[in-house]
This record gives sequence, C-alpha cells and structure tokens, in this order.
Amino acid sequence: MQERIRQERYYRKTVGLGTYSSRISVPCCHPNHFNNELEYLRDLLARLEEIKHERQQPKTSDVFTLYTMKQALTDCSQKLKAIADYSLKYPKTPYVDFRNTQ
Repeated sequence: MQERIRQERYYRKTVGLGTYSSRISVPCCHPNHFNNELEYLRDLLARLEEIKHERQQPKTSDVFTLYTMKQALTDCSQKLKAIADYSLKYPKTPYVDFRNTQ
C-alpha cells in the first residue's frame, strides 16, 4: 500500500498536472448536445484505445501514459464545452467554461 501511495505521489509530481483525477464537463441543455457528446465521447474512447496500444510498446513510460490520458480527457472536455457554445463567463473562449463550470 505504501509503495502504491509513493508511486501515485511520484506520478502526480512528474506529470505536473497537480491533481489525481480529471473531469469532463458534459453540456446537457439542448437536444443538439446529445449528438455532440456521442461523437466526442466516441473519439475519446478511440484515443484511449490508442493510448492502451502505445502503452504496450517497451519504451512507453507510466508517466507518459498518465500524461496523454489526462490530456485526452481535457481535450474532450474543452471540445464539448466549445461546441455547446453556451459560455456565460467567457463568451469569447467557450472552451474555458460552460455555464461557469470549469
């Protein structure tokens, strides 16, 4: 257990994103959002499958895997918020928030 905690702290420090988890904001206030989410979540799943395949390569480190996974999740969230185009706080940069959810 202590080894696992040590590794998690090392990955957090090395990856440098500062959190142990990632969140996807999914806009759900217009019928068009359903098709958008379906498309982008399928793209995310395909990207995660690519990361899984890359992870099987001998030179791929755990840190790289975690970084690319978090980046894929962040990209998906930003695309969903941007395509919903319903930003109240930052109307010129809709990928930043969706109704004040960052």
